[in-house]
Amino acid sequence: MTVAAPSSPSVLRRAAAVGVALHLAITGALVIATRARTGGAMSYPLDDAFIHLALAKNLIHHGVFGVTRFAFTSTSSSVLWPFLLAPFEPIFGVYAPVVLATLASSVVPLLAAVAATEENLPRKWVYSASIAAVLLAPTPGLAALGMEHALHVPASLAYLLAVRRRLEGRPSPGFFLVASAFLVAGTRYEGGILVALGTCALILVERKQWRIAALSALAGLAPIVTFGLWAKAHGALFLPYSVVMKGAHPPPGFSATVGYFLAGAWEKLVATPALAVLAMVACCMLFVVKDQPRRALLAVAVGTAAVHVCVAAVGWFFRYEAYLIVILTAVLLAAGADSLRRFKRLQVLGLVGMLVLAPAFRSAHMLAQTPRAATNIFEQQVQIGRFAAREFPEAPVAVNDIGAVAYLHDAPIVDLMGLASGSVAKARGYRIASALSPAVVAAETGGVPVAILYDRWFSGQLPSHWKARRRWRISGVITPAFATVTIYACDPSTIDAVDAALARFEPLLPVGVERLPPEL
Repeated sequence: MTVAAPSSPSVLRRAAAVGVALHLAITGALVIATRARTGGAMSYPLDDAFIHLALAKNLIHHGVFGVTRFAFTSTSSSVLWPFLLAPFEPIFGVYAPVVLATLASSVVPLLAAVAATEENLPRKWVYSASIAAVLLAPTPGLAALGMEHALHVPASLAYLLAVRRRLEGRPSPGFFLVASAFLVAGTRYEGGILVALGTCALILVERKQWRIAALSALAGLAPIVTFGLWAKAHGALFLPYSVVMKGAHPPPGFSATVGYFLAGAWEKLVATPALAVLAMVACCMLFVVKDQPRRALLAVAVGTAAVHVCVAAVGWFFRYEAYLIVILTAVLLAAGADSLRRFKRLQVLGLVGMLVLAPAFRSAHMLAQTPRAATNIFEQQVQIGRFAAREFPEAPVAVNDIGAVAYLHDAPIVDLMGLASGSVAKARGYRIASALSPAVVAAETGGVPVAILYDRWFSGQLPSHWKARRRWRISGVITPAFATVTIYACDPSTIDAVDAALARFEPLLPVGVERLPPEL
């Protein structure tokens, strides 16, 4: 393969522009496809996007960090995203998450082009890197999610680039490292894994970097500690309920704990073959690459992936592992840059093709499912929110999915999963899978006229005086936990009111929602 001249700054700019244009085009297509399915309404593939939107709305309009305006709620797994989203909400409304996520994720192809340029790769590889970043993350899918992962991915890549520059002794502003560390950990709690391992690499490989490494570590800790202390001051836990309740809960005993984490890691790798392939190749490269800074960078990425699959989640519509896919691809590009120059064209194409096959399949699957998943949320969670807002505008409601309900319904909410209701979380022992007793449910929902729930999550847990009045079922389920929700009157005295509300609202339901009697 003939070695081309290193790329110029103009090539970097053009390659980044191509990647950003592709990103914007595909994102726009996803939004249009979603609106075509929902009758012109905006929706998201996961209800979680509406959780952040509700937090942003109450923050900007009422000065309250809560899913409702009535109380502080520690329910977001991102410290920074609701604050960044808040100024967008009054301008863009329900479109605010996709607008912010589109802007944030558009940085990914730029950073990919920068990484390829710094490796002195030929022009075509710089363009390829920018385009591949869009298609393999995939950034349009992250933008359409409207969640913090759209910022977490570029922040992680930026941090990795800053660490690489420091390890290789290249000029790099300390602010770039510190700011990216702040964003990585502030956007997602598992970002602290990457910052911790990056700090270790800087100290171990380049001991003279210990001051800036320590400063970046403190920057990573700052948002987590600050929010934790703020939450404690409001009577919540140091970590958000979403992190604590969905996190790992190993059994007692050293061997049992180790087995628990290893079994969990294996299950997650099997469930995400793209991540497994990239991690396996990166592990092999650790024994091949001789350059110490590049080996250290590989170790950081592999170590981050290893710790993540042990203690954090993957999947749930391709989001949790997105940053791992990107940073593993980036370090493999850096580690194999010399090979790209030495190998013949067909060899290079074959190696790259094998490497990106699994991530490409994952991306195609995500992009293809995004409009349908957003339609699921529109037909289920958004309709629940509209029902509550229209028929019970001033009354509290009980639910198990809080996002769209919190955003659309301006009244108190009882979250029977516990992510937004601290007393429920405590009753569950801070474990999402733990059951509630009927007495606890009755106590938590006193004065609540209506509840909309997944029956299968509450088998044997609901009070006997609750009466099911209707079931709504959707088809082609992708992201909701179940196809069917049940609407309950929480007290015999509210049966007539709930029945009347259903009679008024059900003619407004989308055609994709099937109305079923309370008993199937």
